[in-house]
Amino acid sequence: ADYQRLEFLGDAVLQLLVSERLFATYPNASEGELTERRIALVSGKSLLNRSKRLWIEPLLREHNPGHTWPAKACVDTVEALLGAAWLDGGRPAADALFRSLFTDQDFHRSLISVEDENPKGALQRFAQREFKAEPTYALLDTAGPSHAPVFRCSATVAGHAAEGIGTSRKTAECNAARTLLSQLLAW
Repeated sequence: ADYQRLEFLGDAVLQLLVSERLFATYPNASEGELTERRIALVSGKSLLNRSKRLWIEPLLREHNPGHTWPAKACVDTVEALLGAAWLDGGRPAADALFRSLFTDQDFHRSLISVEDENPKGALQRFAQREFKAEPTYALLDTAGPSHAPVFRCSATVAGHAAEGIGTSRKTAECNAARTLLSQLLAW
C-alpha cells in the first residue's frame, strides 16, 4: 500500500551493505572512522545524490503530475528500492542495485562527506591518523573593500598544502582544509 515498510527494510539493507563494504575497503580503520564514513554514506545528502543517479524525482513527478517532491521522498524511495530488491531477488539483487548506487570513489570520498560542515575537524583526524601530525593554517592575503573582504588562507600538513578563499578567515580555512583533504584522499 505504501513504501514505508520497504523503506524500513531498505534502511537495514543499506546499513549492512555499506558497513560490509567499508569493513573490506578499510581493513586498518578504527570503529570510529568506519562509523563516520558509514554516517556520511547513508546520510540524506548522500542518498539524495544516489536518487539523482536513478532519476527518482522525475519518475515520481511523472506518476503524480503537479506534485512537488521533497528531497526526503527521493531519499526514502532509494531505501524502499533497496528493500524491494532484497525481497524480490535476495542478496544478489540488493548487491546489484547497491553497486549501481555507490562507486569506489563514493567510498573513498566518504570521509570528506561526513565533515562537510567541519572540514577542519576531518582534516585534523585524517592528519593525526595518517601522518601523526596536526594541520596548520595561515592567512595569506586579504582583499576587497572593508565591508566585503575576501580572505585567502592555506592549510598545511606533512608537507602538503592547499589554499582556500572565503568571505571570512574561518570560511577560507575551511575551504583550504576541504581542498587539502580531497587532495590527500586522492593521493
